[in-house]
Order: sequence, then structure tokens, then C-alpha cells
Amino acid sequence: MSPVPSTSTTVLTVTSTGSSGPGTFRDVIDRANATVGEVLIEFDLGLDRVIRPSAPLPALRFVGVIDGGTAPDAVQSPGVEVCGTAAEAGIGLEIVGGPLELRGITVTDWPDDGILIHDAEDVTVLGAHVGVRQCGRAMGNGGTGIHVLRSVGIHIGGPAEPLVACSGNGAWGIRIQDSPGARLDGLRIGTDADGRRAIGNGRGGVRVERSPRVMIGHPGGLNVISGNNGPGVVLHDGSEAAVLTGSHIGTDADGLRSIPNTTGVTVTAPRVLVGSTDNRDHGAHAAGAPVGSGDLAAGNLISGNLTSGIAVIGEEAADVRVAGNRIGTDHGGARAVPNGGAGVSVYQAPRARIGGATANQRNVIAGNGLYGIQVAGPLSRGAAIVGNHIGTDLTGTTSIPNIRSGILVFNAMETVIGGADPTEGNLISGGARAGVNLDGSVMHGLDYEGKGHAHSNLVQGNTIGLDRTGERPLANAQRGVLINYAQGNTVCDNLIGGNGEDGVLVLGPGYADDAHLVPTGNVIVRNRIGVSATGSAAGNGRCGVLIYHGRDNRVGGDDPSEANVIAHNASVGVLFHGLGARTNRLSPHEQIDDNTLGRFHQSGG
Repeated sequence: MSPVPSTSTTVLTVTSTGSSGPGTFRDVIDRANATVGEVLIEFDLGLDRVIRPSAPLPALRFVGVIDGGTAPDAVQSPGVEVCGTAAEAGIGLEIVGGPLELRGITVTDWPDDGILIHDAEDVTVLGAHVGVRQCGRAMGNGGTGIHVLRSVGIHIGGPAEPLVACSGNGAWGIRIQDSPGARLDGLRIGTDADGRRAIGNGRGGVRVERSPRVMIGHPGGLNVISGNNGPGVVLHDGSEAAVLTGSHIGTDADGLRSIPNTTGVTVTAPRVLVGSTDNRDHGAHAAGAPVGSGDLAAGNLISGNLTSGIAVIGEEAADVRVAGNRIGTDHGGARAVPNGGAGVSVYQAPRARIGGATANQRNVIAGNGLYGIQVAGPLSRGAAIVGNHIGTDLTGTTSIPNIRSGILVFNAMETVIGGADPTEGNLISGGARAGVNLDGSVMHGLDYEGKGHAHSNLVQGNTIGLDRTGERPLANAQRGVLINYAQGNTVCDNLIGGNGEDGVLVLGPGYADDAHLVPTGNVIVRNRIGVSATGSAAGNGRCGVLIYHGRDNRVGGDDPSEANVIAHNASVGVLFHGLGARTNRLSPHEQIDDNTLGRFHQSGG
């Protein structure tokens, strides 16, 4: 809807900043609500363009446009401010009905929500400042900045100027409830309009509830959702098939400096896409979702937050996709801007897919305060981690370590890390601990821990401990792959070299009376351990493969095609040690050469 009136448009002009009486905003709204047809509300005010009603204004029920940028000397939107300092209660602007376009309005200091849109259709908000003045001064509303309830066709902001700033409010910057298909882009939520200074909302940035197919961001635009005293974005129950893209969450607008939220993004709804809208291998979003431009910038930058970058939580959060983001780095993927927790945390949520087989779908997950990726709990079965750079920069040539393992799969099953296709392999290098940790131990005392859930996971086709070329060491400080108190997992077709300790470590307890904790039935085949992609020496710092307190595990297979190449490691090529050592099997077809302390050693029972 254009603010330029047609011949059938009724033009009404606000000429007074008073609370009531002829020419006031209250009077003009009443006249607009009584008008049949489209209305354009303009403003002809003096230098003081602040309207301070002493009581809430009438709800906006008419069809048309309110253009605050028409006030004289309003060089840049928003031009008119509706301030609630004189009102003891109420909402700044209440919108019911529609279609309506609200442009160039600042809404500040109301006891309740700044703008409430409810039971409305086709409402657009452009060039608004809600809770913060254009100069950057915080004058927060007591509730949510913009609250949308039971409405359709809602569009807040746009991919280009004029942007919408919702900051400094007592609750959420924007809250969407029961309003499917809402679109939010060109936003500054929790910062000033430049996106460089925190003006946090009290509970968080954006919260979406019971509203399917909401689109936050646009590949050609930029949201900055940072500095909030709560999560940056919450995609809550009933918000299935939401898309979050084109946003900086936890950093400034330049993507260089942390302006933290608590958590970056929290997802508890199914089939959500966080990242690039290049959805060629994600059928859940194939219909109705835009296709990305092909630029990695179409994803999100999720860095600098106090806890996790992305948290996917609960059984309802099934089939969530995280693709094409930079998580824990700056915008260029060149240096750390850490999230304080994991880069991506998946907890009791089935079939998460992190990354993809194309460059647009690759996540760079590095520099985070805990794990790069954490998949935890038996309900998180079936996760896929594909085509990412974990622990390195965007180029895959420089270390930006996650402080713990690159990937932790904790008491979860059927996770696929990499894949048979060369495009599916992850680069997992440069970490401060292990590259990959498949862990079935008891860590926190949760009821599912140590019950044998860490099984049937597959680590295939990854480069672990080397750079993207596969030729230069880019070490994980400890092991390439750790299988810890876990059963029935497969490690195959990987290039594992240059790590600080063992290439592959299978580790169990020093006792053999709990089948859920003793590592059994793990298979290590067709890997190149201690060599580069071209076969040059790239030894790991200790053993090629070490099985310590494990039973009935297998290195290699009956067929020569399953043989591992294990060479140039600083200790023994393969070592079976501790309880159950003699039950493990080493294939006669293994190519084990030039390891410092020999080919193979076995000790223990």
C-alpha cells in the first residue's frame, strides 16, 4: 500500500500534538474509523513532533496508511513520536482490522505494549522505532514493543530502509502469537538503529508461538537481534516450518563485535530452518520458502551470545535444519566471536540436520566456549551432521578452536557424521579436545545416561585433524575420534591425521560388569590414520588406534577392501590394552607401517 493518496483516498491531517480536541491524533483516528474507504493520515506539526496523550488512543480500525514521515522537518523516518509518559495505563497504538500501513512512527514509554496488532489482516509496519528514539535514547514501553495476536498478512520491516527498531522494552522486542505467515525483516531488536549499541529488551528479542511459517529475515536484508536480556529468538511450540535467515544474532551490525543475548536462538517447534534458504535437500521447506541468492550471507551470524548459539530442545522440535550459518565467528568466518556454550546444542530432539552437501548449506562452527555441536539424549536419534567446518575458519586452513570437542554425541543413537558422498564429509579440526566424541557415559546423573543409548552412530568420510586440503596438520589437541563407553558404532572412510593424541581411541571403564558402559561391537574400517590425502606422513601424536578396556571391537574386516591405512603415528599403530584386550580383533589385511613404536601391541585380559 502506497502512502501516496489515490483520488478515492480520504486525506486526514494531524495538526496538534494535544491529547484531545480538533486536529489531534485522537480526533483524526476517530474520523478515520468513521470513514468508508481508504484513509491516509498525515502530520503537519511544528518542530515539536511528540504527541503525549493523557489516555490510550482509540484503536485503529480503518483501511489505509498512517505516514509519520510527512511531518515538516522529518528528514528521516520516523518523524512523529507517540509517547505514553502522560498516560497511567494502556497501549501506544492498537491496530484492529486492516489493511493498514504504519510508517515513520516512534512509540515510547507506554505502560503496556508499544504496538498491539490483533485480529487484523494485511498490516505492514515500516520505519518505526518502538521503545527507543531515533537518536538512540531508550524510552522503553512496559510490555512488548510490537505484539501480534490472531492476525494474518503481517509484515514488520522490509529488506531495505526504512528499518524497524524495537529495543528497550520491558518484555519482548517483538512477540508473534497465533499469526501464521508473519514476516519480519530489516529489524534492530535490542540495539540502537545502527546496530552497534545494546538497548536490550527485558525478556528477549523475538518470540514466536503457535504461528506456522513465520519468516524472520530475508537473504537480501539484515536483522540485528542482539543485546537482549534473554534469548535473541525463540521459535516456540506450534511455530512449525518457521525460517530464520539473514540475521546477526549476538553481534553488532558489522558482525565483528559481541553484543550478547543470553542464548542466540531457541527452537522447540518442528521443521524449522535456521540459516540459508537454499533448501534443495530439505523437502520440509521446498514449498513456499524463498530460494537463497547463492551467497553464504543468506544464512545467519550467530555469535557472541552468553550461552549456546542455537539450542534445539525437546521431542516436538523434530526435523530442524541448521544450514549456511557462521556460529561462534565473526561475519567473515576469520576469527572467534565466541558463544559461551555450544555452537549448536540438540537436546532430546529427533532428526536434526546440521549442514548440507552444498557450499550454501555449510555451517562454520568455531570458537565456541563448549562444544561445536552437541547432540544429547536418546530422543535425539537420527541427527545428521554434514558438510560443515568445525573448529576452523571459513577457508578451512586456520584453527579457531571450540574449547571442548568439535562434535559431542552424548547418549544418543543413529547419528550420521559425514556420509558416503565426498560432499557430505565434515572438516573437524583445530579443536581444543577431541574432533568427535561418541559418549555413553554418566556425566550429569540424568536418568538416560549410561544405559547403552550411544550406539549405531556413523562417522564417515570426514577430515579430522588436517586442513581442508587434507595435506597440512590442523590438530585437534587430543583425539581425532573418541568412542567413550559406547557400543556398536562405526568409524569408516575418514582421513584422521595430525591430532595431538590418538587417531581413534575406544575407551571403557576399568571393570567389565556393566554391558551398557563397556565399549563393544565398534567397527573401524577403511580409514587413513596418520597420513595425508596424498599419502604423505601426517601422524597422530600417540597411537593410530587405541582400544583401552573394550571388548569385541574390530579394526579392519575380513575383506581386504575394509583395511585401514595406519602409519606414521608417534606410538604403536594399533594398541589393545586393559580389560577385554584379547577379545578385540585386528584384521590381517591392515596396512600398518612406519609407526614409531611398531605395528601392533596387545596387553591385558
